[in-house]
Amino acid sequence: MEHEKLIQEVTSKVLNIPKDTITIDSRLMGGMSNYTYIINANNDKYTFRIPGKNAENFVDRDEEVYHINLIEPLNLNNETIYLDTAKGYKIAKYIEGQPLHELSPYDYLEKAAEV
Repeated sequence: MEHEKLIQEVTSKVLNIPKDTITIDSRLMGGMSNYTYIINANNDKYTFRIPGKNAENFVDRDEEVYHINLIEPLNLNNETIYLDTAKGYKIAKYIEGQPLHELSPYDYLEKAAEV
């Protein structure tokens, strides 16, 4: 896989585990400017984001950190383990389930409004 060595190197340093214990499960499709993979590391699943070409033109990563921290108490987002604001690499806990965009969003409007 094209990004496998990068994912293993960064994840190994962040989680302080051997590179050869980190595997890529699959790639999540969707998103406009990133490559996002589901990875297995240390018997846990994570997502690993690698920005695509010119992604820095779409996102201010310092703002991203601010917003992640802002909504953390609401438990709306998966837990961010690592975010490199210079390179855009992000590791977060993986949550099993189906993305809302694959479901009928109208079925979830009330729940979203409650939040």
